[in-house]
Amino acid sequence: MTHKEPNLETDEEIEDEIFKNLPSTLGAHSAPIIPITRTEILEVNGAVIKLLTLRLKGKRFRPQAGDVTRLGYIRALIQALQSYNEILKTGEIDEIEKKIDYLEQR
Repeated sequence: MTHKEPNLETDEEIEDEIFKNLPSTLGAHSAPIIPITRTEILEVNGAVIKLLTLRLKGKRFRPQAGDVTRLGYIRALIQALQSYNEILKTGEIDEIEKKIDYLEQR
């Protein structure tokens, strides 16, 4: 019995497995909206990087039918994560400013 090595150029199961392990707060069907942490944003970015690395690792790159659509969703995801990260950063700066104001008033 021979073990078949995964084809990194076409094996979508491997690619999809990366996204199956994302934080549950990112699930589309979760009832309460729980804020995403910076750690979770990093996990998502890491998953995207792994996905793209897997596709580019092969000896030859062979485009697949869904590549254009998938890349469009990846671009949208990255843009949303960047926006979310900016909102987190702004919120953290506001909290730090409030703490500074409080400390100055003491």
